[in-house]
Amino acid sequence: MTIRQALLIVVSLSLCLVARSGRCESPAEVVSVISELDAPSLFAYLSWEGKAKVENGTAIIREANNQGGAGFNSHDQPLALQAFSDTTPAIRVRTGAANEMKSVNLMLADSSEVKGTWQFLLSSPSFDWIWLTAVDGTPLSTPNVRDDKNPEPLKLDKIVQWQLIGDWAGGVAVDLEIDQIALVKPSEMVLASRKVLAEKMRAEANAKKAEQDALTAQYSKRTDLSPQVKHVCLVAPDILSLTIQAGVRFVLAWYRWQLDSTDVAAVHHH
Repeated sequence: MTIRQALLIVVSLSLCLVARSGRCESPAEVVSVISELDAPSLFAYLSWEGKAKVENGTAIIREANNQGGAGFNSHDQPLALQAFSDTTPAIRVRTGAANEMKSVNLMLADSSEVKGTWQFLLSSPSFDWIWLTAVDGTPLSTPNVRDDKNPEPLKLDKIVQWQLIGDWAGGVAVDLEIDQIALVKPSEMVLASRKVLAEKMRAEANAKKAEQDALTAQYSKRTDLSPQVKHVCLVAPDILSLTIQAGVRFVLAWYRWQLDSTDVAAVHHH
């Protein structure tokens, strides 16, 4: 840990903590630093390859579009962030005059290749450095976007990669400087924003359940003419035959089926 990192952990700074946009509103405390951006990124890809640079402790992305990314691997020394699960990711940025990108994303990946992404809405071009927090003040434990392929929670004690990624919308110009990636203590405004988001998600879940219940009630009523499975048999090593009666008609369906070890044991038993 550098002297600067140690100081940042104990010194309260003025950070951007408005509910949705994450713009600066009230003081907050940097409790951990993910990256000082004081070394070149280990990799960059697509539009950002050769364009994402580090100069004097600042990541600079220019003369590129928003369809690319850059990052750093730390497999040898994983980041242990489990103590900061309730903090909010934040970035210190300056947006250039040529920038047309609306947001930038921070992606973290753990040793099991589980990924989580936090979104930061960018401001209008400015010469001033500002802090941005993740959209809706989402905590480290709950990314804005979860990994579709692996929805398990991030192992925060084994973070082995971080990436900065464009928002991919329209292939527009990027003119952006990022000075630091950090974790900040949530302010009252951020906590209120999280509550609003939780209520919204709960309402959406209730509406979806009500819709599903209505469909179930509409189509689950059975009559004498409702379909019934009359017979199931194995007609080949990998094919099941189903006989279904719907009213006075029979429907014969064939399904390819693969035996697994449990099925094989059951067959031998009988």
